[in-house]
Amino acid sequence: MDKRAISRRREISVPVTISFERDRNTGSLPKSFTDLFVVGETSDLSSTGIGFRVSTIRLREYYLVGEGRILNAELSLPNGKVKMQVIGQRYEQVGQHVSTTQYLVGAKIINMSAGDTDIYKEFLTNRKAKTGSLTLGIDEG
Repeated sequence: MDKRAISRRREISVPVTISFERDRNTGSLPKSFTDLFVVGETSDLSSTGIGFRVSTIRLREYYLVGEGRILNAELSLPNGKVKMQVIGQRYEQVGQHVSTTQYLVGAKIINMSAGDTDIYKEFLTNRKAKTGSLTLGIDEG
């Protein structure tokens, strides 16, 4: 039996900016490359991870998922911007036409400052889950 705790995911869409963390051990990313980024939206958030949609799975020849690559994510929450470091765990291509293709990435949160952690946890705690009726669209929450 798996004893890992599973964090509750909340379907939340907020703007996110993703960039690469420079690999301090190998220095494998050129300095100018650290200025490249991709903008997308989150699909879900939890206390241990985030899901986000972006238009590309790589920047130049570097993939967002794989090789334990650390990504810098900046979320624009209503209560403030939050910066965190994440590692992409998996991805899938979504969209059926080349012009609408996006990639859904699931990432594990590995680091956040104390201040950003406070903002993020407050947002997750105080965010009302939508419990509206599917047929009438009535908000019951």
